Amino acid sequence: MAEILSYTLIKRFPGESGIIFGTEPMPPMPLYIVAGAGTAIAIITICLELVFRYPNARIFSSLVATGQLALTLYVAHVVIGMGFLEMIGRLENQTLQFATVSAIIFSALAIVFSYYWRKRFLRGPLEWVMRKITS
Repeated sequence: MAEILSYTLIKRFPGESGIIFGTEPMPPMPLYIVAGAGTAIAIITICLELVFRYPNARIFSSLVATGQLALTLYVAHVVIGMGFLEMIGRLENQTLQFATVSAIIFSALAIVFSYYWRKRFLRGPLEWVMRKITS
């Protein structure tokens, strides 16, 4: 709905309205945030439905482990993932295909890492640090 509203407002008010009514990530205007939140809610809803329909599917244990290491993976995506792309000169001005493939590779590695990390440890590295600081 946010995308439809954005499209309609930009067509109705041409010119600089794309900046105000756009759903582009930069600059992040209100309709971008609403569109992102709507997408997140839709994905969460689909995930919950799949878990309720297939509660014993093995893939879910890997995804649960990934969610439990969310802080570690968030920092890793910035420091390691984007840091690597910056190091090889591929962080900016890349194609959508390159960004998508990079995201898929990082996500797959994150899921595998999380699964095996959680088999050995109770918490992720940064989750452990946060627990120590706050307890």
